Amino acid sequence: MAPLPKYLTGDKEGIKKFIDQFDVFLFDCDGVLWSGDHLFEGTVDTLEMLRSKGKQLVFVTNNSTKSRADYKKKLDAMGIPAKVDEVFSSSYSAAIYISRILSLPPPAAPSSSSANPASSTN
Repeated sequence: MAPLPKYLTGDKEGIKKFIDQFDVFLFDCDGVLWSGDHLFEGTVDTLEMLRSKGKQLVFVTNNSTKSRADYKKKLDAMGIPAKVDEVFSSSYSAAIYISRILSLPPPAAPSSSSANPASSTN
């Protein structure tokens, strides 16, 4: 028989000890907090409990079709108060990576001949 997990087995002291180890909790959205428009039971209570203990929440998703503001609206509609700054989608994460980590140079300004093709003398 497999050993029971050390934490989150219904032992209140074990759960408290687990939660106390972390300042930030990341939650995937679709499939973890909800599925489609169905909010999973206990989601709001769990998030409220973590916030009441001063924990920071971050909502992550690999869905790049919605903006962070769209996800905030969905969270609010599901009864989950959230700030836009708490939402990290794959597209937002990619933009941050490109702008801050890769430090790509800004695009070159178009040359005058490419800006106005009618002015070329061919």
